[in-house]
Amino acid sequence: MHADDLHALRARLRRWESRRSPDGSELWLNWLVLDEAPAGWVQATILPDVALVAYAVLPARRGEGVATEAVTALVAWLHAEHPVVEANIAHDNVASQHVARRCGFVRTDRTRGGEAVWAHTS
Repeated sequence: MHADDLHALRARLRRWESRRSPDGSELWLNWLVLDEAPAGWVQATILPDVALVAYAVLPARRGEGVATEAVTALVAWLHAEHPVVEANIAHDNVASQHVARRCGFVRTDRTRGGEAVWAHTS
């Protein structure tokens, strides 16, 4: 793993340690994806009406199925408590769109924060 990738990941995780948005309205749940070494992260932002999924894989680990496996596990866990699970994906992020499709998400006609909303179909 490149030292810059590890440094950026550590800085991001420190910001998330509170598990709450600055105003307290959102619950932030974050997991580091590991096998022999850090491979990426998955995140759930819990709002009153929806659980939002986010994910990233470190560049050296992309294309190995890491994101698909981690997101599938996260969505299964979330559905126990949250019937609505969505992901916001940039219109040009083709790799994340492929992961979302493999994990059971479908693109909707809605946008959130300038990104397309993908809904999980359970």
